[in-house]
Amino acid sequence: MNKIYQIKLLDKDNLSNEVIDSFLFEVALTIDSEDADYMGFSNDDDIFVRLNEYKIDKIVNVLSKYFSFTIEDVSDKALSGELKKLYPEVDKLTPKLFKKFRKDNTTIDHILDKISEKGMQSLDKTDLKILNKKSLT
Repeated sequence: MNKIYQIKLLDKDNLSNEVIDSFLFEVALTIDSEDADYMGFSNDDDIFVRLNEYKIDKIVNVLSKYFSFTIEDVSDKALSGELKKLYPEVDKLTPKLFKKFRKDNTTIDHILDKISEKGMQSLDKTDLKILNKKSLT
């Protein structure tokens, strides 16, 4: 299973447009055009990335030239549907980032854990589709 990482920029209030433009230009040189489907930006400037480790390392190297940041594996939050709820703007603009990740990686065990922790009412449409699909196989 690949992972989704959340990159939080620190000290973002001090960023100039020139720095941001330089960063975006360099990232564009680092990734392929289809990789853009697996990168998302939140309204509060967090970056979500679902790429292979090699490309994530390249992006982190570019980031470290321009910003202080933290990076966290948020794959479990994506599987539970929490990221979709917290960052609807990311989900809307880059649906392959969260939705496809859930469809590709959610197991029956993930859904049963969610039911155990939060109850049946916590299941969303994606969970129900996965359950129906798995029960038919």
